Amino acid sequence: SYEDWDTLILENFERYFWIPLSAERDVEREGLDAEYIHRRGIYKDTVGASQRFNDFQLRPNFPIAMVVAPDLFSPPYAVIALENVQSILNGPLGIATLDPKDWAYNGVYDNGVDSDDRGSSRGFNYHQGPEWLWIKGYFLRARLHFLTSAPSPRGVLATIRSSLSQLQAALATSEWQGLPELTNASGAEC
Repeated sequence: SYEDWDTLILENFERYFWIPLSAERDVEREGLDAEYIHRRGIYKDTVGASQRFNDFQLRPNFPIAMVVAPDLFSPPYAVIALENVQSILNGPLGIATLDPKDWAYNGVYDNGVDSDDRGSSRGFNYHQGPEWLWIKGYFLRARLHFLTSAPSPRGVLATIRSSLSQLQAALATSEWQGLPELTNASGAEC
C-alpha cells in the first residue's frame, strides 16, 4: 500500500542517503564506501549510481527534497548539511552544482567552446560546477524550514537576508531587469 511505501521510505531514507560526520558511524548506514567519501555531513545525491563515486559527490539537490519532503530529514542532520552547502557551494547569486574540491568540478561554463576537452566542450560541464540561481530559492527555503533546529537561528536569518540582498542588487543593476539562469564560479558572468 502507499502507507507501507511511505513508512519504508521514512524509516530508510537517512540510512541510505546521510553520510555521517564521523567514519565510526558509517556502520549505521547502508552502502557507504570510505574510498569515495571526501565530504561528510552531507546527503548523497544518488544511491546505486552506475559510477560508484557519483553517489558521494556533494551536489545541491537535497535542499530541493528538504522543501518538498522535509519529514524525510532529521533536523540536526539537515542543519549540518545545509551549513555545508552554505560554506562550500553557496555563491553570490547561485549555488554551485558540484563541490569545488570534486575531481570533476569545472565552474566555468561556456557552451560555445568546441574543443577536445570532453569535460567542458560544448557546455558538457553545465552540471559540474556553474552556479544555478533557481536552486538558491530552494536552499533558502530549506534553511528557513530547519531554522529552529539551527544553533544560531539569527545567524541563519542574517545569511538569508544577505543572499536576498545580493539577488535584489543584481536585479536592480541588470540592464535586462532580470537575473541570469546561472553564473560561473564565484558569481562571474557566463
